[in-house]
Amino acid sequence: MIPAPTPTNSLQRIMMLSPPMQAVWNVMAYAIPVDADDTMKSVVFLLGSFPTELLANEHAKHVIEQTGHSKVIVSKYGMPVPLSTTVDPTTIIEVPVDLNNKLIHMEQQDYEEQKQRFDKRQTVEQELLLEIQNEDDTHHMEHYKHNMYLTLKHYDTYLQYREKSNHMFQLYKQRKQKTMTHYHAHPEHDQHFLDFLQPKLVARDESTLFEWIKNNYHKHRKMILNIKN
Repeated sequence: MIPAPTPTNSLQRIMMLSPPMQAVWNVMAYAIPVDADDTMKSVVFLLGSFPTELLANEHAKHVIEQTGHSKVIVSKYGMPVPLSTTVDPTTIIEVPVDLNNKLIHMEQQDYEEQKQRFDKRQTVEQELLLEIQNEDDTHHMEHYKHNMYLTLKHYDTYLQYREKSNHMFQLYKQRKQKTMTHYHAHPEHDQHFLDFLQPKLVARDESTLFEWIKNNYHKHRKMILNIKN
């Protein structure tokens, strides 16, 4: 007579089973009641099966990141997984998360990049302070570098302004010629110029512009119109 299988034998046979294809490693989440009077029983959530332990671990980390639930297990098919409120530290892989349940290690690269930029800026600032101190030393290379740079900068600025100045002077001569031609044809327009302009600009809330025109008109009128007396 073949004896009926005992619970121990049946569990051993479970451990000897071969896993279905691509389901060697499993990811599970579990919860155990903390209070003795809690009527909720321990629960297990099956979250997926994977062909490799690496893929299972990655999925477990993803679950922790998305949910913030830390009781997540990676186990091999057919292997027992004890559920307890106390865990064996040798079987734990720590997955640190922040208050937003995002994996800290995923932000580590950004932190390192910011730290490198900060360190570089600190180094540059220290170098600049030393350079500024040496710029006043007439026997130091920094003094020559500083003055050569400013000489080039100021000369280049001068050339730019000179070019703009020449351009504006040509525009001025063209406009002056047109204004003089109109003046000789209609001198009465000059007599009523400010009276004609003031109400227009005041109505447009441009009194400041009118005052500027009036002041410069009185200052430069004779020169623009070639009036000798």
